[in-house]
Amino acid sequence: MSEEHKSTTPKKPVSTLALADVPVGQKIWADVIIPAGDLHRPAGRLSTTMDKIFKNKAVRKMMIVLQNNGDHLICVYTSTFGSSMTLPDMIVEPKHWYPITPATGSFDPLPVGTEDSSDPQWVCLSTVFKLTQDPVPVLTTQYPLATVKLISAAAGLTKK
Repeated sequence: MSEEHKSTTPKKPVSTLALADVPVGQKIWADVIIPAGDLHRPAGRLSTTMDKIFKNKAVRKMMIVLQNNGDHLICVYTSTFGSSMTLPDMIVEPKHWYPITPATGSFDPLPVGTEDSSDPQWVCLSTVFKLTQDPVPVLTTQYPLATVKLISAAAGLTKK
């Protein structure tokens, strides 16, 4: 059974920025289609988000910007899995998830970003998204370049 943690994640963007002005390491909101192959379909009734994932519909996720190419962002999404400290059993491949402190997983946990919540979180490494939405809804959280480099290398975007 996974340990739970009280959520402090902001649910709404603090502001918006023009796409070209979004810094690398910024945490943003985006509507993306999550590959259902990352998850085992749970038995019983699905949450609204899980239902959308398994129907190949877009869901709103918090993302970390790994690159800003001026006309598009390269991002990965994060998930809290209901504030669980460990990955749930529905995860197909645990090594595709990079934990953010205080979460634990297959990698040493990444430090939290500036003004980040204390929620355990994971970065999904199996899918990298190209986003063109402009303007971009941004949160107050910013990750340092060293963290972005670790995530980028683990996601196969750069060498370690």
